[in-house]
Amino acid sequence: MLLKKISKITITIITIFFFLPLSSVHAANINNTFINLGKKYGLPLNKEVFCFYNYYGRVAGYNDSNNVRVIPASVSKLYTFDFALNKLGKDFRYTTNVFLNGNTLYINGGGDPHFVIENLRSIIEKVSTDKHILISHFVFSPNFYFNWKTSPSDVTYSMIISLKEDSGAPINPNFSVHYSPTPYYGGGIKYKFQSAPLHMLMKQTSNWSNNFTADTLFDKAGGSRAFSAYMKKMYGASNQIVRFGTGSGLSSNYTTCGLTIRVMKHLEQTVNSLGIGIFNVMSVPRVDPGVLKDAFPIISNTSDIVAKSGTLDYHHNYAGIAYTTAGPIYFAVFSGYTKMKDKSKSKIFAETFIGSLINRYTQYTFKYIPHNYVTENTKIIPRN
Repeated sequence: MLLKKISKITITIITIFFFLPLSSVHAANINNTFINLGKKYGLPLNKEVFCFYNYYGRVAGYNDSNNVRVIPASVSKLYTFDFALNKLGKDFRYTTNVFLNGNTLYINGGGDPHFVIENLRSIIEKVSTDKHILISHFVFSPNFYFNWKTSPSDVTYSMIISLKEDSGAPINPNFSVHYSPTPYYGGGIKYKFQSAPLHMLMKQTSNWSNNFTADTLFDKAGGSRAFSAYMKKMYGASNQIVRFGTGSGLSSNYTTCGLTIRVMKHLEQTVNSLGIGIFNVMSVPRVDPGVLKDAFPIISNTSDIVAKSGTLDYHHNYAGIAYTTAGPIYFAVFSGYTKMKDKSKSKIFAETFIGSLINRYTQYTFKYIPHNYVTENTKIIPRN
């Protein structure tokens, strides 16, 4: 028994002895690639940050200490997803209360940023089937968003145009749309419209990097103060490390590269434990529609990668996970530039570096098929 223990210790020491130098060389090569690419594209190295982790921890990095703040831009949305899942739960759905009184449909806003014409059409058809009536008037209250429009005037206009274009909708052709500053609580038949589940909304938000939907979700989960408390409790990260004013990353956000990896890894573990899967939350480059449909051209296969990009005020960023035969690798690049003419260079630099990083490994090939079930997974529930 003692000999077996000694043998195990000896093997461990030998493994560490050989592994550490190789890891150091590997890290040095990665750092040199990053620096050389930065110089090639004429980018300021003091504004370039990356960190690279495998399953066990940090492998390499540049300017990625807790003292170096980065502007995450739309990579912020990954933080928002992690925060919202914790605060709202995987079964969360936005709820919009609807009342039919006579031939008037009252819509009490429920803050659903994903409510679109297909959802309104499904409500109209439900009402028409149940009561055999043509709606003549639509009245909506505050916090009702339609086709990503927010102001009452924009919502009114968008509803009118959309319903007129939807010639098959069972409504009075001379319908009207009005805004009421107060919700409706009168008589009539009540319905409850529920959005698709949270992870489907996050996937859509990730694919198209929709700032409005991310900010609305961030506020629904509690906003900046609740977010700071969550970061402190979950990651031990104070406001000196991370601070968010928005869920989208449009402004007032800062964090670190290392914390971004931790958040992304925790998000991955959370959605996997819930039976959702990270591929149903983050975008798959060049496979999913949206902002990453042309990303990472130097990587031959991207079906094993999930990622989020972000651009804002002289910053171009990426964070993601690549699944390889050596295990998952986690990466984040925050590229900065000082001249607008260098915007495209910053993007090419970040994508080239990430490509060189991932191409060092043998990737898995997943049979991932893009899907968007947001409108199909809504619910209309009659209320007594």
